[in-house]
Amino acid sequence: MRLNRRVSGAACAIVMACAGAAHAGPPAICVPFECADETAIPMGEGTYETARGFSQQRAINTAFETLYASKDVLTHMETIRRLAIYLRGSEPAAQRVIAQLLERAAEAEADDEPDVDRGMAWFDAGYFSGALSHAGVDLGWKAGSSQGVRGLAWLERAAEAREGDPAVHFAAAILAHPAMRQSKRDLYEQHMRAALEGAAPGSLLRRNIEAHLAHWDESAAELLASR
Repeated sequence: MRLNRRVSGAACAIVMACAGAAHAGPPAICVPFECADETAIPMGEGTYETARGFSQQRAINTAFETLYASKDVLTHMETIRRLAIYLRGSEPAAQRVIAQLLERAAEAEADDEPDVDRGMAWFDAGYFSGALSHAGVDLGWKAGSSQGVRGLAWLERAAEAREGDPAVHFAAAILAHPAMRQSKRDLYEQHMRAALEGAAPGSLLRRNIEAHLAHWDESAAELLASR
C-alpha cells in the first residue's frame, strides 16, 4: 500500500492544492462524499472554492438546517466538509459552531433521545472538530481528542450509540488517516476495516470508501488482506 504524501493540518494552503494533485491535501477535505440527501451549502467552480457571495454565516445556518434534517451519515460528512472549507482561517466562527454542536449533544443526552439520534449529535461534534483540524483551523484546545486524533473520542461515542455503524468507522478512519499522523496507521486500518466489513457491496457507503482508498492508491482487497 502506498501513501505518498503526509500533510500538516496547519498547512491550510494545501487544501487548495488537492484540486489538481493526487494524494495532496488533508483526507477529510480533499475528496467530496457522495451522499443520499442534498448538501445545500454551495461551492464555487472548484471543489475547494467557496461560492461567491455566500457568507460564512449563511454556510453555518445552511449546515445546521441540513444536519438537523438528514439522518444520512455521509450527508453529514459532506456538509461538514464544505463548512470546514468555509471556516478555514476563522477560528471564532469555528468555536461558535463547535459550542453549538456540543450543546446539541448535551441536550440529546439530557433528554434521553434515541441512541441513533444521540449518536448523530456526537458524530457531528466529533467529525466537525476533526475536519477543522485537517483544514488547519486551531480551536485552541484538543476538542474531542483520543489517541492524538482530534474529534475521535466523540466519534467513538457515536459509534457506540449507533451500534457500530460502519459509516461512523469510515469517518473515524479518515480523521486518523496516516497522511495526517504517521503513527496512526494501525488506528486508521482498524476503523477502515470495520467500515469495509459493514458496508454492503455496491452500497453508497462502499462506493465512498473505495473512492477514498483509490485517491490514496489503496484498495479494499489490499486493506482487508493486510491483517
